[in-house]
Amino acid sequence: MGRFHEGCPRRHPAAGLPAGAAADSRVSVAVPVAVPLAEARAFLAGKPSESIDTDIESAAEQAGGEPQANGQVARAVIYAGPDEPPAPLKYPEQIQPNATIVVDSLEGGHDRWGWNGRRNDPSALQPVPDVADLAPSRRRRSLRLAPSIALSHAAQPEADARNQLLDAWAHLDPEDLAGTLPAVCKAFAAHVPAPLADLYRDAAEGIRSKSWEAYLPARDPETDQWRVAEAGKPVVRLVERGELFATSADRSDDDALSTSLSASESVPLIDHCTRVGDLARDFAERLGLAPELVRAVELAGRFHDIGKAEPRFQAALYDGDALAALAGTPRAKSGRDPRDPIARNAHRLAQLPPGFRHEAVSARLVRALAQARPDLFNGVDLDLVHHLVVAHHGRGRPLLPPIDDANAPPTSLEIEGAALTVPGERYQVDWQHPARFEQLNQRYGWWGLALLETIVRLADMKDSELAAARGAEARPGEAPPLSANPLPAGAPHA
Repeated sequence: MGRFHEGCPRRHPAAGLPAGAAADSRVSVAVPVAVPLAEARAFLAGKPSESIDTDIESAAEQAGGEPQANGQVARAVIYAGPDEPPAPLKYPEQIQPNATIVVDSLEGGHDRWGWNGRRNDPSALQPVPDVADLAPSRRRRSLRLAPSIALSHAAQPEADARNQLLDAWAHLDPEDLAGTLPAVCKAFAAHVPAPLADLYRDAAEGIRSKSWEAYLPARDPETDQWRVAEAGKPVVRLVERGELFATSADRSDDDALSTSLSASESVPLIDHCTRVGDLARDFAERLGLAPELVRAVELAGRFHDIGKAEPRFQAALYDGDALAALAGTPRAKSGRDPRDPIARNAHRLAQLPPGFRHEAVSARLVRALAQARPDLFNGVDLDLVHHLVVAHHGRGRPLLPPIDDANAPPTSLEIEGAALTVPGERYQVDWQHPARFEQLNQRYGWWGLALLETIVRLADMKDSELAAARGAEARPGEAPPLSANPLPAGAPHA
């Protein structure tokens, strides 16, 4: 369905966009919440859903027609991308499958456990925390400074927090941002929990040291009023200057190729996969998981990226040179910044189709390896390993996005003493996986399966972070030891 932003009813005068959303024109992968269409329409209409657990988009029609608005329609806009103006939502029937809706966080619908489908009681509003500034995939940290965003996170009673935040906000001077922003940021930090409080403090220090920049919204040419404002002050965008040291999340984001490009030096594929398997095993053991689950996450980590051996993907990691990729060692990362013109040109030369996911190829190779080396998977739930490989970038729950890849080549890889080859798949969609995903949820529980997915994904992130810290300590083609402990010194095993 969409994401929750503070800001309504302070609307963008041109498009009706909530103030918080107007200051952030892109939807991060860390923010949206997937909701069935019938459930989304019922929530927006202010009516109880008759299909809270269904994924059938036609459930509303089957139940007797579309939900009509029961009072005021939720304050929201339909987001069509950064290049299109957002469209104000007038009635629930406007939204269609796969639409992205930006909802005012005061409308409710979400709690600490996730989506609940309930509109807030107007007499006791509890805003959904606006987490857009905490999205982990940004290469430079940024922050929208506005009282409503801070208030959505405030731990104090609303009236007390609002008064104190507005008192601090009143001292913001648009003509003297360098002189007034640090104090406002520090005041906001005192009322919100980490990690947002840390971001406010870093921004305050960054403005003083000039390592952060401040941007004001435009003014309306007719009224000379700020286009994005709260309590008479402009909502300020704070952005960290220059290159930020790439975080683990940067290197394990949802972009299939760019995160494979982003590394300070090229990383051999097998080395990376081996280390991720070791980290996943270590994490699982420290959590006290059963031996068969420890083994499953270890195998998933060891084989999560082997689909990057796909010939066109390797060509992209070798600056678009397919011959160099054939002659070289398979890579997990190219060593180039994805914004480097050479990296962008490499993607074009490699002719990878938009939407290509290496996880799909990894899963097919895992199945082939299980046939060639069944001993590796003795006592392990192969379906679980398959799913953890597919879902290690947060997708494949249950389907990867479809593509039309008529020229998909076969992929070959020698691993674990087996020479594997799998054919290319034109559409990338594994229609057996929804049933597999459902069975795994029944077998391990929703939260149990999510925990196992998280272990593999965090192991992938952590290895990228440790590899950046190790720098050139390892020789090419050599898997360096885990010299940096992934957990604090002295942390006990569960």
